Amino acid sequence: MSDFQMITKTCLSVHETGCFHVLGLQAELPQEQIAAAVLSPKAVKKSIFVDIDEPYTRKQVQKAFLKRSDIFLVTMGPGEGIDAVKVPGHCEFQWAEYERIDWDAVLAGKHGASSYCIRKGLSRKAQLAYYTHRHVLILDTWSVWDDNAGTTNHEGFADLVVSMGSPAITSGTLNRRWRLDQSLIEAKRLMQCVNYNGSQCDGDPFPIWILKGSTVNKGAGIFLIHFYEELVDICWSEPQIREWVLQQYITVPLLLRKRKFHIRAYVVAVSAIKVYFCQECLALCSGTKYKNCDTKDLFSHITNTAYQDLDPGFSEENCIFVWNEQSIVPILLRDNTCENEEDACAKVRNVVRDMESIVAELFNAYKSEFGVFAPIEGCFEHYGLDFLVDDNWNVYLLEVNPGPDFKQTGTRLQDVVGNLMLATIDAVFEISNRKEIGTLKLVYENETRGAKDREAEAQYISSGMPSSSHEGAG
Repeated sequence: MSDFQMITKTCLSVHETGCFHVLGLQAELPQEQIAAAVLSPKAVKKSIFVDIDEPYTRKQVQKAFLKRSDIFLVTMGPGEGIDAVKVPGHCEFQWAEYERIDWDAVLAGKHGASSYCIRKGLSRKAQLAYYTHRHVLILDTWSVWDDNAGTTNHEGFADLVVSMGSPAITSGTLNRRWRLDQSLIEAKRLMQCVNYNGSQCDGDPFPIWILKGSTVNKGAGIFLIHFYEELVDICWSEPQIREWVLQQYITVPLLLRKRKFHIRAYVVAVSAIKVYFCQECLALCSGTKYKNCDTKDLFSHITNTAYQDLDPGFSEENCIFVWNEQSIVPILLRDNTCENEEDACAKVRNVVRDMESIVAELFNAYKSEFGVFAPIEGCFEHYGLDFLVDDNWNVYLLEVNPGPDFKQTGTRLQDVVGNLMLATIDAVFEISNRKEIGTLKLVYENETRGAKDREAEAQYISSGMPSSSHEGAG
């Protein structure tokens, strides 16, 4: 029996080699024999450099690679810092925080990475609103956003992007005040003329609007307002936020246990491009019962887990569920939301179907937008997409988060992330080419991408991106 065969029959562990950690196979053998066996060409098919900050995510990625230890050698990076990290020479792929990816090497084709260099069209709320709305106008109609899957005049799409621009640096430049004033004129027109159906509370003649900072996340920079004067005050009092998105607020969301929730769906985009939808979605609920007209109690309205952690009423066990029939149907029946179990099961499945359709059309909208979204062959990226369901079971896309915060899944449901990481490895490195890989389901593939598209994208990336500064994480 060879050394490697002996090793594969024993337990797995992490051992240190120099300044990095190699995820290998531990056995009762001398250290030099273990290292030689792990580095054997027969034992390792691909060398991966993993450099992730968050311990929760780092652990799940490690565990996933251990399950494929006959195929991969994994070198662990420092897990900290904000500067690009040079990948060890033997590594062929860098699974790392966006800021520490060696983009010069990636764009030169030396190795792959766990992000796309350019994806601000998805990560910035204002650009997401602009490009999806433009896609709808180009198509004239968008089948995903029909009566069964949401409409374009609510929170699924922005009604207006309020741009503050940049401070003037020369006398010939339009200054910030002028640009903001022009945007506010449009906002006032919108707030006066738009159809308020669905954004008012019972007995309240004034609609509710939601105002979001374009680049902030984790529940920050979100305001619920009624009047134009409130909008003006907020925009001028938050000068660090350069763009805002103004939307009608949906005051009648579907509730679970009388609490508002949104659905976090994990999506994996691979190369240029296949898009997989994770079937294990999360229902992230508020810890406070929903009060639709009490816009001062933001804990009942903003369901972002990072924000909800501040609420004494929030607990992982009572507020985070897997969106599936087993977890959600009993709640719907106790709440008398559905007539019977069959009806509840069908509605839960239909929500997943609608989310899959929205994801497919979303990435289709960006297939030629290389300036704001440029998928790269040999790379992949995780996204956390947030959806809202209203009381008529319409589904709305709220936002897209590249490099999502996986730890909001919590300890109890950490297997959701573990399953996602294992399926991601199988999809990215083509261990499986099936349309359903573990918990992932293929929902979109750009089969029309030709040589001209690849050439245009490569030229944009190489000429438009400085080597020391790239698009940051969303």
